[in-house]
Amino acid sequence: MTTLFKPCQFGAFHLYNRIVMPRLTPVQSSRPGDAPNVLMAEGYTTYPVYHPGMQAEIAQCAA
Repeated sequence: MTTLFKPCQFGAFHLYNRIVMPRLTPVQSSRPGDAPNVLMAEGYTTYPVYHPGMQAEIAQCAA
């Protein structure tokens, strides 16, 4: 079995495997209709620069 499918403790969370899905719905949408806005565009364009995301967190968990 590869490490990908082994359980992992990540802070207060017990993960049954190392496959993690990101949120599927942005929370900064505008009403009415929850349409995308400028804040969302800025968040998605700067995300890789300022927030390495789950890749770094999974790497710490796998170490």
